[in-house]
Amino acid sequence: MKLIYLVFTLAITITSANSFSIANVNQITIDNKPRAIILLDPFADYLSRNFERICKERGYEIIGIVSPYMCGYLASRDGNKVPDRFHAPRPGNETTWAEEFSGTEICAVLSESDSGLAVAERIQVALNLPGNGECPQLRNKYLMNEACKEAGLETVKQFLAKDWDSASEFLKVLWADDAGNDKEVPDEKGKLAPREGKGQGCIVKPVRGVASDGVYFCEGEEQVKQAFTLLLGPSVSLGAYNKLNHSP
Repeated sequence: MKLIYLVFTLAITITSANSFSIANVNQITIDNKPRAIILLDPFADYLSRNFERICKERGYEIIGIVSPYMCGYLASRDGNKVPDRFHAPRPGNETTWAEEFSGTEICAVLSESDSGLAVAERIQVALNLPGNGECPQLRNKYLMNEACKEAGLETVKQFLAKDWDSASEFLKVLWADDAGNDKEVPDEKGKLAPREGKGQGCIVKPVRGVASDGVYFCEGEEQVKQAFTLLLGPSVSLGAYNKLNHSP
């Protein structure tokens, strides 16, 4: 079942997956010891090419691979099958896969796409590389906000809705709370002015996605319901990112 993330702030995640290309692997050595960085989903000409250039300048080669989800997406979009040698290792096969690069020192793994984040974390843990470990809070906006709340940071009000009935109940409670708040807020000159929207504003967004795709700023219950219905329809942003524990 898809899950919808109702929040009251606008968060933007930017990633690029416009065209398929693999970063060239050119061996660079430092003190006769090759070093390498694994880069998942290196699709963007600007980001990937500049990252590769910087790495080479600092003595690192790039091992470019593609996440399973993006392999499937590219094949379904235009029949562009990714060669097997560029596929990311399967779960449990990371160390065996890394033996192919035993002549180098793999120092890090990074993902350029949102789709590759979970895979990069898995490889990082399996190869004991620097990083945050497997951490769904870094790629799920709802869990991210909850983690901030647990850390004592100020966060937005949010609700992870599985259906419209539960989302509607959340809105009633939210807007009832707002009705008890001061209806006047400072304008850009510092003077008090009436709050617009009568306290019935709401952001509707998926828990995952890129470039603000599927993000709607709504006023009133009808607009919220329309956005909610749209997100419960086709998958958002390259896949079913509405699932709480989605791991491409």
